[in-house]
Amino acid sequence: MRSLLSSVRLRLLACCLIAALGPLAAVAYITASRAGDSAERTAIASMAAIAEARGAQLDAYGRERFRSVSSLASAPAFTDAAVALAATYAADGTRDDAAYTAALEPHKAHLDGVAKSCEFTSMLLIDASGRVVYTTGESPLLHHALREAPLAGLGVSRAVERVRSDRATQLSPPSFATEGAPASLEVVGPLLKGDELVGFVAVTLDRAELAAIVSDYTGLGRTGDIVGVCRIGAEMAITTPTRADRDAAYTQRIKLGASEGRRLQELVYGSPFRGRGTDLAGNEVVGAWVRVPSLRWGLGVTQQVDEALALTRSQEEVVKTVAMASIPPVIVLALATAWSIRRRPTMSTPQVSQSQQRTADPTSVA
Repeated sequence: MRSLLSSVRLRLLACCLIAALGPLAAVAYITASRAGDSAERTAIASMAAIAEARGAQLDAYGRERFRSVSSLASAPAFTDAAVALAATYAADGTRDDAAYTAALEPHKAHLDGVAKSCEFTSMLLIDASGRVVYTTGESPLLHHALREAPLAGLGVSRAVERVRSDRATQLSPPSFATEGAPASLEVVGPLLKGDELVGFVAVTLDRAELAAIVSDYTGLGRTGDIVGVCRIGAEMAITTPTRADRDAAYTQRIKLGASEGRRLQELVYGSPFRGRGTDLAGNEVVGAWVRVPSLRWGLGVTQQVDEALALTRSQEEVVKTVAMASIPPVIVLALATAWSIRRRPTMSTPQVSQSQQRTADPTSVA
């Protein structure tokens, strides 16, 4: 009987534990298996929305510059200025200063006005031979043929030759920054008088405006980052400031095929992606990697996994803590309930008196 009673107590104890801890275990399992996945999907969707928004801003900026430069192709103030200023240079490159000043005078106000209204921070007017004949600001290229300034004007020079061949607006190929020659991107377009190519106009993309777009980390927490990249030869260049390095633009480079920034490397080959990856420091991140067509850039928007899933993991820890804290009192309560059970008393056979027996026996004689 004692063993049976003990078995009943054990069964009661097990039932109490299952009834009390079963729901907590179920909540812990659902939180770990489903809430984590849901939180990751939400984080990736948020990164994708930010990436698409920033990418659209960058692409709109680039397209606007392309439209503005293309619209100047046949503008008389630009074509006439290119022809008039080019005539003030001799074949050996020397310049007649008086003739140059006289040729520039009727066009300067209009050239500066267009640059200001279009918000060009730097605009170059280039004659048909490839010589920079006017700039809206200080430039080491002014009065020099682009081929004579290979370091500062390499990108513009290459773009000019492509425009000369295609007669269409082009983006200058990117290059790494070098000491004394900060890297820049230019949009270069043709200047045409009828079918004759009389010069080129080149507008430098404002690095500060580009940096302002990608430096808005709203919604990215403390570990989120926005990184622009492009391909230069066999290397990938960082084209924007990063959260960890404000001077990363065109100074930080990664050899294609290296272990760093695998998602960004795939992006320069034209493969957008959403999901998990690693950032430039090797941290595991969730994010979205998109293309910026007008600038020929890739753009990665990421956040470290630990921060992206911090709330969900905190909830998991709370559930686990509650479950573990519930075990001791449940066991005590179950044991107390089980040991409170007492054996049910055995029913004894009642004693019948002789008088009652005689009354009950029909054969008895009074």
